[in-house]
Amino acid sequence: MTSSGLSQAVKKVPQLEKLHLTYISTKAEDIEVIGWNCPRLKSFILAKEYFSEPFIESNKDALAIANSMPELRHLQLSNSNITNDGLQAILDGCHYLESLDVRMCYNLDLHGNLGGLCMERIKDFKHDSTENSRIHPQIHDYDYLDDLDFPRRSYVDDYSEGDSLEDLIRQLEYEGIVRYRRFR
Repeated sequence: MTSSGLSQAVKKVPQLEKLHLTYISTKAEDIEVIGWNCPRLKSFILAKEYFSEPFIESNKDALAIANSMPELRHLQLSNSNITNDGLQAILDGCHYLESLDVRMCYNLDLHGNLGGLCMERIKDFKHDSTENSRIHPQIHDYDYLDDLDFPRRSYVDDYSEGDSLEDLIRQLEYEGIVRYRRFR
C-alpha cells in the first residue's frame, strides 16, 4: 500500500465507520490521514505483518490513533510495537473504546496499573503476554522468514487515480481484505 493511494482513497469516503487494514504496510502519517478524513470511524483494525521485529519499540501508530480517531469504539492492534506509553495515549485519546485487542503486542507490560485500568474501562479487552503467546519472540529465528509463504501483496498499489474507488473496494472485498459498509 502506498501512502498516496491510501490518502486518495480515504478522502473519498468521509462517512466510513469501519476500516480493517491487515498485512498492509502503513505509516503513522497514513493513520492520521485516515482519522482526519474519516471522522465517523468507529472500528479500526491495524494488523501488521505477522513476523515484524518485536523488540523495536514504537508508539507512532498509537499516537496517531490517539490524536486522530477520538470516536473509536473498537480497536484491534495486532503485532504492534507499542509500549505502555502508547497504550496510555490511546486510552487518553479514545474515550469511547468498548473493545480493545492488543494481542501479539510484545512490548506491553500489563501486569501493573495500566492492565487494571484497561480491564476496568474496556468492556472487551483482549491481550496476551509474551509468555502466553504462540510465538516467543526471544527464540524466533528471523533468518527463516524468506522461506515462509504468507501474503505480502500490497493491494492499494493497484489503485491509481483513474480507477474507480468502487472498483478498488469491490476487489478488496472479493479478496477478503476489507469489509466496506456503505452509508447513504
